[in-house]
Amino acid sequence: MIGGILLPTLFFALLAGAATLCGQVVEDFESSLQTMTEPGCNETAQCLIAEDRAANGNHALKLSWDKHQGSHVGGNLASPGVTIADAPGVYEIAARVNFEQCGSEIGPMAIRLVDANNETFQYLANVEGKSGEPGWTEIKWSFDTNKPVSETVKSWGENANETVDFPIKFLGFAVPFHGGKTEGGALLFDDLSVTKVSD
Repeated sequence: MIGGILLPTLFFALLAGAATLCGQVVEDFESSLQTMTEPGCNETAQCLIAEDRAANGNHALKLSWDKHQGSHVGGNLASPGVTIADAPGVYEIAARVNFEQCGSEIGPMAIRLVDANNETFQYLANVEGKSGEPGWTEIKWSFDTNKPVSETVKSWGENANETVDFPIKFLGFAVPFHGGKTEGGALLFDDLSVTKVSD
């Protein structure tokens, strides 16, 4: 049986352990970043830094699009952004995402990173059931730079050798549409953070 003195001690120890797993915010989208929609996306798609209507003074990366037939939309920084990883290891990336203006046609959400030799890596996170959800939701992506690219990870671009050449930096986000069509919508992204889980 755990005594009354040990319970608080255990509780605070668990809190301390949890704190070490919290990611450091590496991008809050408050600076005047240059953005662009992914080439080949529907012409109505837009990617820009916008003010959060629910919080004066807070800015976020906004990806929006009108009703159209298409496989997906994507938004990138005009040039690679903050460093996500500069050494091999297992990492977790998290971002706050607002799904209020999305329909149920959106599929797994992609985060895109680019390495030192301009190879782009795409990692997916399940967002089923998030469409139309009010407020901000934390979405997480995991990636292991020690593992080769597989069916669950895609890579392309210059020197696409399926190997991460450090440093690897944040590039953007993308979302596919079930059935190849959408009724239109918007996503907001904020407070991108990174945690190194292990070497």
